[in-house]
Amino acid sequence: MRVRVRDGGGGVRLLGVGTFAIALAALVSAQQVPATKPSAYPFAGADVQQFVRAALTDRLRANDVPDLNLLQSSRRIGVRDVMPKAHLRLQESALPELDPYQLFLLSPADAQAMADRRAATIPFITIDQPSIDGDRATISLGVDIATPSNPRVIKLCCCTGQAEFHRSGGGWTFVKWLTTVCS
Repeated sequence: MRVRVRDGGGGVRLLGVGTFAIALAALVSAQQVPATKPSAYPFAGADVQQFVRAALTDRLRANDVPDLNLLQSSRRIGVRDVMPKAHLRLQESALPELDPYQLFLLSPADAQAMADRRAATIPFITIDQPSIDGDRATISLGVDIATPSNPRVIKLCCCTGQAEFHRSGGGWTFVKWLTTVCS
């Protein structure tokens, strides 16, 4: 038995049942709920909050965040309040005041509730894995979406990049994108 799967180029590939089962199991396990509720994560330290603020300011001014186009012309933009891989939460101090944008913290649960209530896709900025090592720092930035609940749909979206920054003159300067991963 073979299973038909559409590839990203609009074509169709045939997968053996075993390959399909492994791929499906990987997708399902990747969407498992973390053992610790995100609301129980501690707040990131002041140094991380300041770095997040600087990184957001720099990359939004440059219009250079993976999948930034998903925000379309939105000026009021949610920023995910948890960093699940870092097991940390953000505070308002991590959000820059950056015209013409109005940034606000958004929990994954609130993003999902908003998508369900509006029956529309809700895009938001994601931040994770901040790491500061002296004058070098990295952070994961991207845009994700919450889609209206539908048990027949598996979301395969969004790009995230690992950005490198260097501290100079008391501030953080973007160096380069180390990696970009899209699903």
